[in-house]
Amino acid sequence: MSSYYTRAQLEAMRKARLKQELSDSIQKLKEQLQTEHTNSVHMTAGSNIETTVFAEDNAVGGYSGNGIVLAEMLQTENMKRSAQRDSLDFSGLLTSTMKKPTKLEMELDSWIRKADERPIITEKDENDRLRLHAEIARTVQSATDIEDKIRSVKMRVSSYLNGSARITETEKKRIESSYYEYCALCRMLEVNPTENLPFRVEKEIERMTAVLEKRRQDEYVMSVIEEIMEDLGCHAKDDAVLDHTIGQIYSVDGHALCDVFVGNDGGGIMFEPIGESRNGSLEKQRQIENSANSICSLYATIEERAAEKGVILNRIYMEPAHINEMFAQSDISERKARKKGRKASSQKQKVLSSED
Repeated sequence: MSSYYTRAQLEAMRKARLKQELSDSIQKLKEQLQTEHTNSVHMTAGSNIETTVFAEDNAVGGYSGNGIVLAEMLQTENMKRSAQRDSLDFSGLLTSTMKKPTKLEMELDSWIRKADERPIITEKDENDRLRLHAEIARTVQSATDIEDKIRSVKMRVSSYLNGSARITETEKKRIESSYYEYCALCRMLEVNPTENLPFRVEKEIERMTAVLEKRRQDEYVMSVIEEIMEDLGCHAKDDAVLDHTIGQIYSVDGHALCDVFVGNDGGGIMFEPIGESRNGSLEKQRQIENSANSICSLYATIEERAAEKGVILNRIYMEPAHINEMFAQSDISERKARKKGRKASSQKQKVLSSED
């Protein structure tokens, strides 16, 4: 019996396998956190649902590999959302700091605080809460007497509480499970957990999982290419950044005057011959060009071997190397100064892209 798979099927199988491996890793870390009780998930007082975050985990390191979505981006977005949250505390509007609150003011304040009894599970719950918040603010600041304010706030808060969904034990367990998963993802991405409302936690799980899946796929693609290049006589020398793309510099057997840079710029795999320099005698320049063209001829072999491992690479653009358009070793250290002037050249030399 024999089997045959198309290129698309091979890549789909590879992506599915890596996705499952990531899912297994997340589940394993989630179970570890549950065993350690590191995050001490619990529900707040009353019927409100709010889960705690890590008290002692201050990691904000971020992902330092070739990924384009950095952990710092996630952290910044989380902090912005946290800063936008408001509490239903109108005590400053109700009383003056120069006098004790009256009995009626205390009654009004108690009805305002009562609104916190409704659990915030869904995005609708939060929108309803924000809407109530605005309505109470208008009522408290209005010119009506205190008794009218109490009646209005009581009516609005009662209506708001009547819209609350009943939280079952099954729902609580699901919320707790989701929070452990969220904390596991935060640890894998090296960011602090900042979300605690269930619907926000679920959104973060979806977003962060997508980031980790992209990173895992990119890492696999790069590892396959690196393995193939080693077989072809290309040996990793140094980590490097070229034109703001993180990657590796490889030496190539038989080509002392020309290396090759390989990196992932987020849209594709970037292969760049790196000449020793763009100066020197005409003979030396021709030797560098010949080496660069010889290195470029390896691309077809890389494509073929990568396809066997489910990594489909499509050639975007390639032309014969010319010394004046090539990157040189000096560009590695002068990348910031040369970025604008060499952007067009970089686009010409980008020759491979992973299929989505």
